[in-house]
Amino acid sequence: MKAFALDTLGQPGSIHDLPVPEPSEGQVRIKVAAAGLNPFDSAVVNGHMEGRMQHRFPLVPGMDASGTVDSVGDGVDELAVGDDVFGSVGKIVLGEGTLAELTTMSNGTIARKPSWLEHTGAAAIPVAGITALVMMDAITPQAGNIVVVIGATGGVGTYFVQLAASSGSTVVAVCSTDNVAYARSLGAADVIDYTSDDVVDAVAGRYPGGVNVVADMRGDKTVVAPARGDDPRRGPRRVGRRQRGPRSFGEAQHRSDERTRYRDHRRVGALPQAARTERGRASSSADVPVHRDRQRDDDDRIRSRARQARGSAVGVISRSRYKRAARAG
Repeated sequence: MKAFALDTLGQPGSIHDLPVPEPSEGQVRIKVAAAGLNPFDSAVVNGHMEGRMQHRFPLVPGMDASGTVDSVGDGVDELAVGDDVFGSVGKIVLGEGTLAELTTMSNGTIARKPSWLEHTGAAAIPVAGITALVMMDAITPQAGNIVVVIGATGGVGTYFVQLAASSGSTVVAVCSTDNVAYARSLGAADVIDYTSDDVVDAVAGRYPGGVNVVADMRGDKTVVAPARGDDPRRGPRRVGRRQRGPRSFGEAQHRSDERTRYRDHRRVGALPQAARTERGRASSSADVPVHRDRQRDDDDRIRSRARQARGSAVGVISRSRYKRAARAG
């Protein structure tokens, strides 16, 4: 099969002729129709994950994909050859990725692709979409809450803004001038243009009573900490509890009556259906559109943090590049 692969980290890759992979127990092989890329994949090919995860060469990058089941491994009963699916590869090694004609994926990290969703859109969902869902589960915003979203029009922010707005929260999007209209189209009730306004001053001026949540997609504590009155040398106090992930990607689709819990980046859920659950107050697939051109996610690892600031309880959840989620017990 043809695949884009690297022989050496940090060097340009090329098209390789590689053996067709065989699905192991609990895996399926899919014919890739579209692959999704995130900055994590860039980190991999540039060697930033070396020493942290096992690499297999020639290294085929890519975590996300959408395609059609081509072969089914032992222990997989939910899927059959010919099923259209999407998700992440779900492997603890790097190099068996999705930039290939065929790839193997864990049955627990994929789901059937809805018929209304095209493959290119589906491939853009897994990392960014599930990160947004994890953040939502961590903060559970309520109707009337004020939620400030820093990086609102990036890969994760695009989904998070829609989900937070569908919860009834007042979403305040922080983005650049070019994306102001886009942020409002996603459901933001207010927008702060960081290229022309000081974010901290703008939040304090518009919401003198404080805000309930700051969802920080960029991990810039020089912006977040002053808004909450944090000591930047110590950082905020982390809150929350360790949460269990769904046993499969498909299981996450049916957990609309409770907070879906995830343990790590290998546990992914189905954003399109989950976003149409009662929790999201949505009624159709159109409520959470896929914006694949906005796929600019930094990573799928997050930290849940909160602190008392200026007399108001402010919850903060922040993603950190290439670092394991920090959780409090």
